[in-house]
Amino acid sequence: ADAQITSAKIISLDAGKITTGSLDAARISAGSLTADKLAANTITADSGVIADAAITSAKIASLDASKITAGILDAARIDVGSITVDKLHALAKNLVNNYSRTSDLTGWTATDGSIVTDATLSAPVHRVTTTTNRQILSDYFEVDPSKTYKVTLSIKCDSADGTRYFGLHAIDKDGTSISVIPFTVSSRTFGGASSNFYFWSKGGATGGWLNLEAYILGRYIDNQSDVPEGKVVTSHCRMPANCHRIRLRYLNYGTAGTARTSDHFSPTVTAVDSGAIRAENVIAGLLQSVTGNSWISLDNGQFSFGNGALAWNGSSLSAQGTFEAVSGTYLAKLDAGAVKLSNSGVELGYFSIQTAGPTGPWITAAAGASKINLAKLVGTGLYTAYQIDWGTTGGTSATHRFWGTVTLNENALYSGAIDCGAIAADGVVSCWRVEPHLDNNDRCGTTTKRWQAVHALEGYFNKLTIGSNTCWAAGSMSLTTASWASVSFGKTFPSAPRVFGQYTHDFTGDIGMLKIRNITTTGFQATIGGSGFSGIAANWFAILV
Repeated sequence: ADAQITSAKIISLDAGKITTGSLDAARISAGSLTADKLAANTITADSGVIADAAITSAKIASLDASKITAGILDAARIDVGSITVDKLHALAKNLVNNYSRTSDLTGWTATDGSIVTDATLSAPVHRVTTTTNRQILSDYFEVDPSKTYKVTLSIKCDSADGTRYFGLHAIDKDGTSISVIPFTVSSRTFGGASSNFYFWSKGGATGGWLNLEAYILGRYIDNQSDVPEGKVVTSHCRMPANCHRIRLRYLNYGTAGTARTSDHFSPTVTAVDSGAIRAENVIAGLLQSVTGNSWISLDNGQFSFGNGALAWNGSSLSAQGTFEAVSGTYLAKLDAGAVKLSNSGVELGYFSIQTAGPTGPWITAAAGASKINLAKLVGTGLYTAYQIDWGTTGGTSATHRFWGTVTLNENALYSGAIDCGAIAADGVVSCWRVEPHLDNNDRCGTTTKRWQAVHALEGYFNKLTIGSNTCWAAGSMSLTTASWASVSFGKTFPSAPRVFGQYTHDFTGDIGMLKIRNITTTGFQATIGGSGFSGIAANWFAILV
């Protein structure tokens, strides 16, 4: 009868005997079905058999990237160092597309010009040939107005007419054009706001490649010392606080209807710091060049630049070569043991250890000077005390001039022969000596002598060479007590001078007083007082007072 055979009655069953119906899922033991038992395309995502979120990462051995058609990869899903530069888009490498690296004008006005290989650089350049005024624009790129950006571009134009420009446009977050503040490189000053700003312009040919380096300054930069120098450009600019995006532009203008070509190489915009090294950015330690030839210690202040050309070791400063201090046209140069002074390239003089024989420290007037002055600066006034004057730059004989009182070690001035044109003084010329006072008793043989200060000219007058000056004369004479000797000046004075006489040596015994009379413009008479003296040598000196 139907349903009389139970499971207990069956020992085994050939699956071929099951010809109708189906096995319920509950009748299939877990894990008993292997992949080879499933027909192809039996299980699909849209069959409803695979539940949402049922497949985990552990279940996937590999995945074709083309299967990822929606969503994005989060930064956390990108491994450090896994993306190389060649995988980046052109605009990811700097804020504008450097077409000299990519050979692609993406991000620039693509309808003008083309990429060609420059014969000099052997690199891709943007060539713009036009018969009309042409402006090339980059796409706008976002900026942070608190940062500073370095901008570079090389330009070449062989055309003798027209003008080439390089500048920028700035807009706010709403896309409205805004002005920037120009900074003039030559005067190092900020100017008035401009919405038509150019870093550089030049009419005619550039004379080869010009490598421009300009700066878009952060809004905080207001000190000229914080502004980098740049290269070739005449201006930098400072962003206002509301600056949101900027685009570069270069122009080939004024071609007068004739085809003119300008080439452009390697445009870049990169964020940098300002030109100053700020204390908050520096940590104590050693700043050193890559080669090690220059370094400075921020811990102790010691430094060495140019492989020891200028160095401080904590106790001494050393310098090799020459050291120049320049102020306008004036130059002081420390070179080979000498301090050389010059003006407008003409050497005036120097302080040196040795410049010629004999050896010794020298203060020297060089070929471009005629005087050496020793003076004192009081306020803005220069007061000369001593001057050596050669008259001309080619002079070899000098005149010495003193101003004020001359004292040599608080003692009298002694010299050998004096050879001069004139001796002049604004006041009285005085010379004093101490000698025995000779009176009648002395001449009679009294042994007691009294001393007196005698106002006279000390020395040997015949060793004083006066030259051709008409105010002086000097010579020697032979005297006797028997008569008055006539002496000639050897010249004619404008009027009778004062005459001084003096014996040429000391005597052990007494001798009479030297007497002078009958002084004229041409000579005088002299004798010795007392008696018994003859052939006594004496010198004389005549001067107009």
